Amino acid sequence: MSTATAAGWLGLTPSELAALSAAEPAGACFCKHQIDATTVAESPLAELIDCLQLAFPTPAAARAWLHTPQARLAGQRPLDTLRAGEVEQVLEALRVGAPPSS
Repeated sequence: MSTATAAGWLGLTPSELAALSAAEPAGACFCKHQIDATTVAESPLAELIDCLQLAFPTPAAARAWLHTPQARLAGQRPLDTLRAGEVEQVLEALRVGAPPSS
């Protein structure tokens, strides 16, 4: 998947997506998977985007979920949790709390 496509599903620019990968805290689950300017490699972040594509019919619907506080993330927005480097928490919230795709 191209970085532009991945960024579109997350509602980020490609630069923000690259910064998200580079700025993750030590020990974050996708710390060994850098995102280059062309593709999103196999990583938990790529898995998240795959899950978003399965759970939501459009990138806009996925972005709406990412920008909405979620009870399973202690009331935090998934996008803020991602920016904190907690992609696995967002994946879990998506798996158990996203609406079924149409």
